[in-house]
Amino acid sequence: YYLYVVDDDSLLRGIVSTRQLVSSLSHPERTLGEMMETDVVVAEVDEDQESVAEKVERFNLLAIPVVDSGRQLLGIITHDDVIDVVREELTEDVHRIAAVEPLEEDYLRIGLLTLSWKRGIWLIILFFAALLTAFALEHYHTELSAYIWLVSFIPLIISAGGNSGSQSATLVITALTSGQLEVSDWRTVIRREIVVSLVLGSFLSVIGYGVAIFLAPTPFAALVIPSTLMAVIIVGCFFGALLPLIFQQLGLDPAMMSNPFVAGIVDIMGIVIYINIARAML
Repeated sequence: YYLYVVDDDSLLRGIVSTRQLVSSLSHPERTLGEMMETDVVVAEVDEDQESVAEKVERFNLLAIPVVDSGRQLLGIITHDDVIDVVREELTEDVHRIAAVEPLEEDYLRIGLLTLSWKRGIWLIILFFAALLTAFALEHYHTELSAYIWLVSFIPLIISAGGNSGSQSATLVITALTSGQLEVSDWRTVIRREIVVSLVLGSFLSVIGYGVAIFLAPTPFAALVIPSTLMAVIIVGCFFGALLPLIFQQLGLDPAMMSNPFVAGIVDIMGIVIYINIARAML
């Protein structure tokens, strides 16, 4: 652990580790001022707890001093406290990724009405997102009626886009919350996701065409399915990675861009892409 050196006004001046203190026993004439390190990593009293936890992890600290705007020492936060914070933040992120408002109490202790509200508010939002998908299907009713075999592949198209978007969102959210990724890395993130989406899209397109060729009226018509799969997977990965970055840039928790929410957005876009590709090719 550490000893924090302050002046008469309780202003933090430096830090001395217990190892330094023990090793100085052979030089009893040395003062703390001579031994201390003045470059001290501190936490501001109004700093977010997640930010403090990141500092402790980044600098591999056993404890971190808490100071006010004038660097007056107010207290310390130990690594045990940080572990609790990290556990709490991770739990909140998992809840948000699953489209559930974070619970302030243990699952078995929280009231059923409160639990219903925390789950229901997101279900209502996602319900309206699903309604937009239904409206999109209704809008393209004529095309679907003319090529009824296209209807069989709607679940496939929607799930491919939604799942790829959810995967990208989960990876980016995890990287952002763990400090592995910064918003400034967005170009690299998008570039990587596009490459990955091309690889994934190629695999699924081959499989999709192998199935579609048995249901489509002609081999050329069956190309609608792999073409759409490639497009929706690219779109899903792109928006799944981009939306959490936008939330982070706006100062919002990127975990709020939950998997069901990303999937809902990509579902709507998938239907639009599907029908327009079918229009162009059939």
